[in-house]
Amino acid sequence: MDDAGLASARAAPLPALKIDKVRAVRGEQSDGDPGARDLRIRFDLGDGNAVEHQFSAMHDVLQLKAFLEAQCGLPIVSQEMHFDGRIMANPLCLADFPGIAESRSATIVSPLVVNGLVIRHTSQLIDARMMSGWGRSLPMLSAVVAVAVAVVATGAEVGGAIVDRSRPGQALSSVPLLEVTASSDPIELHFDAVQIQYPDCLMTTRAFSLGASSVATVPGPLIHVKRGQTLRITVHNDLGPEAPPAAPERDMNGLRHPNTTNIHLHGLHISSARPGDDMSISIAPGESFAYVYDIPGDHAGGLFIWHPHRHGSVALQFGGGAVGLIVVDDDDTNMPDGWIGMLPMQFLLIQHMQPSEVQQFARASGDRLFRFAGSDAEFFLVNGLLAPVITVPVGLWTRFRIAHASAASSLTAAIEGCDMVLVAIDGVYVLKPRPVSELEFLPATRVDIAVRCTAPQARIVDSEHDIVIATIATDPNLKAGMASIVMEDWSWQRPAYLADTSGAALHGKFALHIDLHAFEINRQMFHGFDRSFALHEPVLDSVEEWTWETSSHPMHVHVYHMQLMNDMSTFFRAGDWVDTVKGSGVRARILFDKYDGVAMIHCHNALHSDHGLMGMVFVTRDTESLSLPSNGIRFPATSPKPTAFHSDDISPSAPLQAILTGIAVVVVLIAVH
Repeated sequence: MDDAGLASARAAPLPALKIDKVRAVRGEQSDGDPGARDLRIRFDLGDGNAVEHQFSAMHDVLQLKAFLEAQCGLPIVSQEMHFDGRIMANPLCLADFPGIAESRSATIVSPLVVNGLVIRHTSQLIDARMMSGWGRSLPMLSAVVAVAVAVVATGAEVGGAIVDRSRPGQALSSVPLLEVTASSDPIELHFDAVQIQYPDCLMTTRAFSLGASSVATVPGPLIHVKRGQTLRITVHNDLGPEAPPAAPERDMNGLRHPNTTNIHLHGLHISSARPGDDMSISIAPGESFAYVYDIPGDHAGGLFIWHPHRHGSVALQFGGGAVGLIVVDDDDTNMPDGWIGMLPMQFLLIQHMQPSEVQQFARASGDRLFRFAGSDAEFFLVNGLLAPVITVPVGLWTRFRIAHASAASSLTAAIEGCDMVLVAIDGVYVLKPRPVSELEFLPATRVDIAVRCTAPQARIVDSEHDIVIATIATDPNLKAGMASIVMEDWSWQRPAYLADTSGAALHGKFALHIDLHAFEINRQMFHGFDRSFALHEPVLDSVEEWTWETSSHPMHVHVYHMQLMNDMSTFFRAGDWVDTVKGSGVRARILFDKYDGVAMIHCHNALHSDHGLMGMVFVTRDTESLSLPSNGIRFPATSPKPTAFHSDDISPSAPLQAILTGIAVVVVLIAVH
């Protein structure tokens, strides 16, 4: 329709609108397309004609509200939605438009087939029968933008100024990362709510601040520590009390306790014993915990991340932006000889923000703090900025230290028009540097590269979706860097815990099978942190070879690095050390050096781990306590298997809020990372 036709349609008298029914649906979808989670609105225009539009999430029926108000001149006079005589808090009630009649019927149905497609993920399908004339402006639905909606948050008060991140394309140096260096005094991290204005949405989320008087930031501060140093971090939980759970807590797995937290130092070779990197620590609202980490004297210099890891709230907190960098600084004795130490460095923390998904996690956990107003489109941040400009010297090599600080998603990225040489993965230098054309990131992967750009401008892009993550500008006035590097000029004295295990004698083998549908490792969901639930008991100072059958799950191991014995992909090569693996038939060897006790294993899609795709091994000093069958797989018989939550447990006669909550739980359980 041209502009004149649209103007004519707007000026024409609007007929009455009759809504036949409103249905919340759940069922099965055969192709596994995650887009099926989205909201689809179908307008039946009569005479066999219909118009459909797919919105980006359930709550973005607000987009329909904006369309009806802006394009069709129908003001919205209610903030309620009526279902079977009940009123639920919702930003839109089609029943309350002026001129709408006979619109109160509602049915909950499951499953539902729409145009031959069996829907798997939760959606909300509104079948609206309209009289002739209305359909003329409906194609404009594709141009609708989201509108702001005020929601009362519980559990914390958000005060102070809104953090302004509304301008895309800012210079990365204009908003530097907060940096703090470990000393004898503890680093004081405060966990609190913060409002951040991005270009297309205003988000209220949880994040960490450095000190009580500072505003929380996304991301959190970059922490510097040296090998052999004692790192002290005190975490203060400044959030308000927990809200009531969205659904009864059937077992220890599931989305819950959104205001309770802790932190994990991802990738460091440190003890998992309290008061260190112990995942059983829970810091409730109003409480604090003083972490003490003894960094080994032989710890390799490298890039790592820290993030919340309290079981049940990781997806919500980490996915909402609570994460920061931690670097064990290199010195002259723990880094490779040659050119690497002569390159200027830039730290880049990439976050894949998915507000509509995090909103679903919030609802499923009973949380009403996290919210956003505006577009729910996914976007990337680099050091908290949208599509920033990174300045480098022209034609000279510089070092990018990149962390993909994602709670769930993977990323394939390219730096178009620049040369790249890979020098480290997951905080460990590679055996020999190698040229690469693309960078592959699993959730929480870190990559160090040497980069040389000669054109005036280049782009860092998400290769699969052609999304610009950042722009690189070259400056001829910058002289720091090297004109050439010799990749063979590379000699590194590795610490003992990173000894080459390819020729080591094996103490045992262990196979890990991940059940995609049941969220199980070797037929077991997460039971708890007690040794009796251990999947396996390696012996301290031994080397084992583990074979991973992970399907699509990125699996992360705490405390220890794994050395790949075969290529995991064209990017992750045999001989590399990693702390997260994905794929089938991936063989990796682990040297269980220094630390006995618990080492967690979990899917680094945080939603999956929150729902039970997590386990532990217990590294023992007692060789006689190790009981492994010949195939290396140990299936603990202790404790009954926990009962998984199913939406079928909710009866059709239950209140609508409980029904929608149950459906939401099913959605997040089957979400594809």
